[in-house]
Amino acid sequence: MEVKDALAEIINGTEELFIRARDKGHAESMRVTAFNIRRRMPEQITGNIGIQAICDKGIFFLRVFNRGMDGAEIFVRDKETGELIPAPEVQSSEMKRIIELMKKDGKTEEEIKEALSNV
Repeated sequence: MEVKDALAEIINGTEELFIRARDKGHAESMRVTAFNIRRRMPEQITGNIGIQAICDKGIFFLRVFNRGMDGAEIFVRDKETGELIPAPEVQSSEMKRIIELMKKDGKTEEEIKEALSNV
């Protein structure tokens, strides 16, 4: 599948597509190509097309997606397993400060989660 075909699929209702790249440089090159193709499209369409170069489990991809779903599912990479997992809820700056102070006090992650689950 070519980049232009992936963009057409998104316009036609596909939520997201991943095109495997040879390496990081190839993924970035496809990303730039996708941006250039999108730029030549009508503005009414381009606002719905998202473009990203990503790496999952050491494999590089170009992700083309419908922005209408962007943000619906946010993932982060687990530091221990390397797997993509659902991201924790965004915390306020006040909550982040509380967590930092608890860590400085020597609390474990489990103790922090337990204490904050009662908040």
